[in-house]
Amino acid sequence: MGVFNPAEEWAVIKANYTDIDTLDQYIPEWQKQLLDSRLLALAQNPDSLKPMSELFEELNTE
Repeated sequence: MGVFNPAEEWAVIKANYTDIDTLDQYIPEWQKQLLDSRLLALAQNPDSLKPMSELFEELNTE
């Protein structure tokens, strides 16, 4: 399992974080467990995700 971004988004990420391809940092076990639990929750309820555009619209109306 992995995280996949469209090519355009990856280009923006690489432009802002030029060393992203060479990052080799240790991830603590608690962070891995947190990510695993969030991925499991998403797999069990994929309808819980909303597009970012909806989030921004909601934030702008408040």
